[in-house]
Amino acid sequence: MGSELELFAAVRNWKSYWSGAIKPYIVGDVAEVGAGIGSNHSFLQTGKTNWWVCLEPDFKLVARLMQNVEEPEETKKTEVIPGKLADLDGRNRFDTTLYIDVLEHIEDDRGELELAASHLKEGGRVIVLFRHIKASSHPPDRPVNFGSLGFSELERDSALFPNSASSRCGG
Repeated sequence: MGSELELFAAVRNWKSYWSGAIKPYIVGDVAEVGAGIGSNHSFLQTGKTNWWVCLEPDFKLVARLMQNVEEPEETKKTEVIPGKLADLDGRNRFDTTLYIDVLEHIEDDRGELELAASHLKEGGRVIVLFRHIKASSHPPDRPVNFGSLGFSELERDSALFPNSASSRCGG
């Protein structure tokens, strides 16, 4: 996973494109689930956030993540928490929860989104970005969960997210 994160950290035009599409929806208190090494953090800043929690379950990546999202103490809004959304206290609520190229790596994607919904403030939103991966082009030794939710099901699952809207970036 580490070399993949390094590779995608350098893909600046693509990051500018998709982050521009979702930035208007990133507000308030934010949870970034599976923040990796923090390579998306600077692309996602909107100036409309109060508190930003970067969650990363791979302890080998946490030190690098902390370096990449470091802020001056007097303006610090970002907190790095080693772990998963499930590790947070149930009282932690967010206006925005982000899954950027992460949900396909979570075995119980539906359960994860239900958990994300339970951590939302009133009117909050979950933003999911994932790459379309054709099974024939994916390396057989790298598991990717296509899971119980497809894009069309995410779009129409109003039981989870009654105020949801969706958009596709790219093809």
